[in-house]
Amino acid sequence: MLPKSCGGCVLETNPRCGVFTKVVGEGREGVLIVGESSGLHEATNGLPIAETGAAGAVFEKILRQLGKTRKDVVITNVLRCQTPNGLVEKMPWEYAALEKCRENLQKVVEEYKPKVVIALGPVALRELTGFSGGKKALRYVRGYTLD
Repeated sequence: MLPKSCGGCVLETNPRCGVFTKVVGEGREGVLIVGESSGLHEATNGLPIAETGAAGAVFEKILRQLGKTRKDVVITNVLRCQTPNGLVEKMPWEYAALEKCRENLQKVVEEYKPKVVIALGPVALRELTGFSGGKKALRYVRGYTLD
């Protein structure tokens, strides 16, 4: 069952939008990690960056190398459902869905008050900072600290 915040979303009737991924972690380290949207493994488990998927396995390995666990950080997505064909960027519904789901992301930021936010991918970067294209594309700002 989808939360009330999903009502009226352009993806509301998408059959793959039936699972709303949870926010994971306690944020003890003051770090918020924001992905794009749920993939198959995330939608199946209801968890962002699920460790059963390829990206999730790499993510888990990185956390272990840092001596951290999922509880130490907070993990969410800019879109908390599985999108059609797993795509977001350049889809005809992209901006409408992001706008509708923005309140979910804002609530996470307000609740956890992270010191650091890590954007995983260009859609998350754009949603969090407004940066997009040209010298503000992910490939140019990767590795830099942004205010």
